[in-house]
Amino acid sequence: AAMQLIRRPKEFDVVLAEDGVEAVQAAFRTMPDVVVLDVQMPRVSGYVAARLLKDEGDDAGAARDFGNALLYAEPGSATERNVLWSIAWARYDGGEYDDALGAWRRAVTAHGGKPFWQAYTFALLYGSAGKQDAALAWYDAAVAGDPRWGTEAGFAEKTKYWRPVQRQRMQMVFKAWAGSSAH
Repeated sequence: AAMQLIRRPKEFDVVLAEDGVEAVQAAFRTMPDVVVLDVQMPRVSGYVAARLLKDEGDDAGAARDFGNALLYAEPGSATERNVLWSIAWARYDGGEYDDALGAWRRAVTAHGGKPFWQAYTFALLYGSAGKQDAALAWYDAAVAGDPRWGTEAGFAEKTKYWRPVQRQRMQMVFKAWAGSSAH
């Protein structure tokens, strides 16, 4: 299911959506306590949907919702991975880079391997935190995993739905990577 809306701790009312647009509309319509999104939903990704919903919320409510979602997520499940991934982005957006890294590392572990998003996400995180060497190493890994990250056109395509500040930060990492002789 693309999205599940959980209304009560012991009893669940589940609302399913076929894509990210429907997910956001359903969330605004029903005002759930917890929203679980698939990061690869059609039309609008879970990442973009979460950003839209977060912009309407508050930090204390988000922390409560994330805690509830983790409480009810089966360990090792896709739901747990998605919740951890979303927690990390919320921490990242709040400038809490160490907490974001911790949540992303837990998501990677729960994934059981190296998810496709790990390299570019860690490159962004380390670049934002001012850890240039680590950012460039992770960016190099992102390009190795998907060569589109190594071209201007590919970079533009990969980041077209990102928030402007995230795109700008990643652009700085990309430019530093492109200007380095390490690759």
